Amino acid sequence: MPSPYSRCRPFPVGRTPVATLAAAAAAIVTMTGCGLLAAQSDVLNLDVGDCIADQNLQGEISDIELVHCEDPHFFEVYAVRELPDGPYPGDQHIATEADEFCYTEFAPFIGNDYETSVIEFDHLTPTEQSWDRVNDRDLVCLAFELDGSQVEGTLQNANR
Repeated sequence: MPSPYSRCRPFPVGRTPVATLAAAAAAIVTMTGCGLLAAQSDVLNLDVGDCIADQNLQGEISDIELVHCEDPHFFEVYAVRELPDGPYPGDQHIATEADEFCYTEFAPFIGNDYETSVIEFDHLTPTEQSWDRVNDRDLVCLAFELDGSQVEGTLQNANR
């Protein structure tokens, strides 16, 4: 069963996007869903250190193309947190939780504060449907180049 996710564009400190992923004006889009070679991975099984080759993470998907971080990629998972069980708390609550969590985890992973970094973050969050149907509770933080260019190597301790 596909696992629907939402992808929200967070800018908690007022920084504005610079043509990064496409559809920068869209606040919410629906999504679902590392060896040496590219491999498909269920979007529900992302871990810190996974690097994602897909440039455009929009629309309904259930798989993401993972690559070794030394290979060209667009995103790197830098933090994952599971939300507590209970009724779905709502899109706005989850987006706020994800913004705060990803912002807090940014500097420890990247090695530079968000406000001065040339690296941006975004996140994957559960939708009400994935929360109810597949027990999806993960907030997944993604780091990427502010200009939308590919990265070779990890962004961990990039200090940029």
